[in-house]
Amino acid sequence: MSDAHWLWITNVCSSIGVVTTLIANCTLLTMLYLRPSKAMGSYQYLMAIFSIFSMFYTAVETFLRPIMHIYDSTVFVIQRKRFDYSSTVARAISSTYCGCYSMSFVLFAVHFIYRFFVSCK
Repeated sequence: MSDAHWLWITNVCSSIGVVTTLIANCTLLTMLYLRPSKAMGSYQYLMAIFSIFSMFYTAVETFLRPIMHIYDSTVFVIQRKRFDYSSTVARAISSTYCGCYSMSFVLFAVHFIYRFFVSCK
């Protein structure tokens, strides 16, 4: 397959992912807000943080349209601009994307630590 074909597939999958993420997270936030449960306790706040972070990460990825390439111990993030903005804004979006990428691992760790302490009670 040609590179142009893979970029087209990437664009289509990205659009599907954005729509799916927004629908799923808005549904989750609506359910958490409209049907709060005392049994869930503080876990519903953790779920809300995950949901809000996921929507923010999706917005950053929508502006960046990244192509990631991993070679040995190096990760390249190649930006395909969707809009015409300055290089300073492009650097800020790239930095935010890298921060969100690493923050997702931190949130997963917090989630598993939370579940560990809840299961040990």
